[in-house]
Amino acid sequence: MSARRVLAESLTSLLLASVWAAGCVVLPEPLPIPVADEPLIHINKNLLEPSLDDTAPVDRGDLAKYDVRTAVEDRDINGPLRYAWYSDFDPTTGIPVQNYVTCAGAELCVLAPCKAFISPLKDSHKLLLVVSEAALKSDVSTNPFDFPKDTAYDWVEWQVELTGDCP
Repeated sequence: MSARRVLAESLTSLLLASVWAAGCVVLPEPLPIPVADEPLIHINKNLLEPSLDDTAPVDRGDLAKYDVRTAVEDRDINGPLRYAWYSDFDPTTGIPVQNYVTCAGAELCVLAPCKAFISPLKDSHKLLLVVSEAALKSDVSTNPFDFPKDTAYDWVEWQVELTGDCP
């Protein structure tokens, strides 16, 4: 046995004997495990109407309703929430998000493909909803998530498939 190992075992034995003789063992408290706070704004995906899983096509002549009144939950938000709906937002264009606005400021968005809001000329669309506690930093922002620092927000996006013809 090496001298170093004998010394280490002796020190360990001495430490254990002194702790036993003192009659108590003081163990350090475990470090708290950080837990993420609940988000200040949350869109409950299970309560969306229509569901994100609903792939039923929308007839161009009909109205399509997107309702989030029961799905949006907020915690400790002082003031009204902002609802921003964007149709076919494309981040690669550099075009301000205001050009994509659909159903501004409402918890319920009703699309009328043949009248307004989304182009009836193509079949496949995306409808993005961003719920926030603050407005975007700028009216010419090209990012729908360009909020002041520490702004609470959540978002959801539906795939919209149009069928049929305009009346």
